Amino acid sequence: MDPIRPDPLLRHGWRSYAILGVAWLLPALMVAALVYAIQAGAEGSESLGTILLRSLWFYGQLAVLCPLVYRLQQHLSFSPGRWPIACLAYGVLAVGVVVALTALSGVANWVLDQGETTLAEFVRLEFTTPPGQFQAVVYLFYFALIVAAMMIVSLRRQSRRQGEQAAELALQASRLEAQVALARLKALESQLNPHFLFNALNGVASLVQLGRSDQAYEAIALLGELLRESLHEGDRHSISLEREVELLEKYLDLERIRFSDRLRVSVAVDAACSSAVVPAMVLQPLVENALRHGISEHPDAGQLQIEVRRHGPRVVVAVQDDGPGVPAGWSFDADAGVGLRNLRDRLAVHYGSVFELTLASARPRGTLVTLAFPYRTLAGGAAP
Repeated sequence: MDPIRPDPLLRHGWRSYAILGVAWLLPALMVAALVYAIQAGAEGSESLGTILLRSLWFYGQLAVLCPLVYRLQQHLSFSPGRWPIACLAYGVLAVGVVVALTALSGVANWVLDQGETTLAEFVRLEFTTPPGQFQAVVYLFYFALIVAAMMIVSLRRQSRRQGEQAAELALQASRLEAQVALARLKALESQLNPHFLFNALNGVASLVQLGRSDQAYEAIALLGELLRESLHEGDRHSISLEREVELLEKYLDLERIRFSDRLRVSVAVDAACSSAVVPAMVLQPLVENALRHGISEHPDAGQLQIEVRRHGPRVVVAVQDDGPGVPAGWSFDADAGVGLRNLRDRLAVHYGSVFELTLASARPRGTLVTLAFPYRTLAGGAAP
């Protein structure tokens, strides 16, 4: 970010020149009218045209100074460590400007008076007579006023430009963050699909080993259908809850073949969640965890309850099995499997820290997995 890059004062073409001209024309006309009113009727008074020309010449020089002083401030600021040099430079410049404008005032008077006195005499009188010396003080006052005004304009433009640059950097950072989040989400989802396929094929292999070939063929057919519909979703990272439940039912059909009559599943979805949008395959890892670490490890287990309800601004998912429950000393970071860790990471990409995923032992036995995340709709709105 370069705060002193060249930035012309008159950068809007004729509009800038018009604004600058009007800004100095108004005081020129007011002073000319005032001088004419004071001199009216007095001996040796000048005509209105002559007074107006003198006033326009005086303020016209000051108007020319504005863009020059503004450009100088782009390279000579009063920043810390540079203000002594800036003060010295502006002091020297002030003396040079006052001398130059006073000499030019003598030239203007020589042209307007058209007398016999030489040009050099007119210039000398501007420096040696009280009226000329007073005018030099006025020039110095206006120069200081121009320096202060141009400094204010320069600081305001720098502030606005820095604000625009900060907004642009924030927008670029936001875009980069979104791209990183999308790349991370795709990586997590690419990990999820092979993990699911590996577990499903293991289930089919166990059916073959048990001699249940007909059921193995049926499971392969269901697996193919489930994979085909999953691929049909394309690159969508969020889907409707209704569609998510449909895919879960196909997955449960596959698991019912493996567990036979032992598996009893209850699925309850609150109608208030019907329009919700959820991360793709958010239910399947929870069910897979219950089947693999709960029902599979206990010969008498087989009850699986799945509940999805809306609780205020959140969707709450509860998956409970009647397996052995959570082992003592179990922790998510140290003991959670690939499916649950992958789910937590995907939820973090979707919702940041605004979600909850907990595991606890249920009564009288079993494991209860609870997931809560913000309620969102297809239009991208959150819950009221």
